[in-house]
Amino acid sequence: MSSVGGRFETVYCEENAAEALRFHCSRQWTRRNYLITGAIFSVTFFFIFWGRSEASTGEDWVPSVALSLFVGTALCGAIWLANRFTGKRQIQSWLADHKLEGAVCRFEYDEDKLTITDPMFGGELKWQDAYGWTEDENFILIYRSPTFYYYVPKASVSQSDVENIVRLMQSVDVKKL
Repeated sequence: MSSVGGRFETVYCEENAAEALRFHCSRQWTRRNYLITGAIFSVTFFFIFWGRSEASTGEDWVPSVALSLFVGTALCGAIWLANRFTGKRQIQSWLADHKLEGAVCRFEYDEDKLTITDPMFGGELKWQDAYGWTEDENFILIYRSPTFYYYVPKASVSQSDVENIVRLMQSVDVKKL
């Protein structure tokens, strides 16, 4: 390992894994995605509702418009809720299947690569091959691909480690998502 870099350890736990998954899911869906999805749902349901009605004048389609907007909005709300409040059962099953609860995950990094040592997903990620990274107040997500990420719970590592790995990713031009 070169002089620029560091190392730290985290421990797998259900709560952190579930929160990291929720953060990952929520960042995949921007307002634009919700608006487009809502518009598609609304238009589709409008044609379904209007086609089943016996509307013949302009005023007759108003209930179809109102109902389709309501259904489109409700479905987008359900997606929003699912993206922010699901994942716990999936994580519980995953941690149990792979016996990861309480397992140690070691991160070592320098200007060339990130090396992760853990019982399941460890490996080496050269920074030039990284898809990108993002962060919020609780986690850093480092992406190997658009759907595969390593998470670093900020509360589990020192502030200097958080600052160092972020500064290093910025200096080697890993894309901030």
